[in-house]
Amino acid sequence: MSLDSVLARIGEIQSTIEGLAAPVKARESLDTGSTDKPNAGAHSPFKVALNEAITKGSVRPVLGSLPPYIEGLISKHASAMGVDPHLVRAVLTAESDGKPKSVSSKGAMGLMQLTKEECQEYGIQDPFDPDENIRGGVRQLAEKLKRYHGDIPLTLAAYNAGSGRVKQYNGIPPFPETLNYISRVTDLMTRYRGTVAAR
Repeated sequence: MSLDSVLARIGEIQSTIEGLAAPVKARESLDTGSTDKPNAGAHSPFKVALNEAITKGSVRPVLGSLPPYIEGLISKHASAMGVDPHLVRAVLTAESDGKPKSVSSKGAMGLMQLTKEECQEYGIQDPFDPDENIRGGVRQLAEKLKRYHGDIPLTLAAYNAGSGRVKQYNGIPPFPETLNYISRVTDLMTRYRGTVAAR
């Protein structure tokens, strides 16, 4: 086989491969909204339709979706104690990821991860009962918000590390776990606000 024949055959194979790849590229363009134009993805038909559906409330973005009965308990106790339900939802998600039977390595229990001492303080008989647990967690948040004059980072620091540590450091303790916790909960709050607004 001559060199010219080999080169011609390579050209045929390349053409075939490109022909097979074209439908895949076209499909990827539809899925991701990517085109040769910069920032065109934001205006792809798929993304435009999705944004419209979210705005009209027919689609709810999934963000650690909680069961309706837990959402109802959050609304009930947050309203009764004057606490932002987004804060409660974010703390609950960060603490237990919505698992009522959750137990931490330190022995904190339930949706809001209450200690035995906190359960006794708030009169909680069953820390794994969602209603009791959320009530106790929201009450604790309400007390800490009042103590720290509505300062959410300080409230979260006290919820995570304890009010004694906040007093000891005269502010947010410099513990990586606590700093990460505050960052995660505040981020979840922001995202939950956007999710609920889109319903």
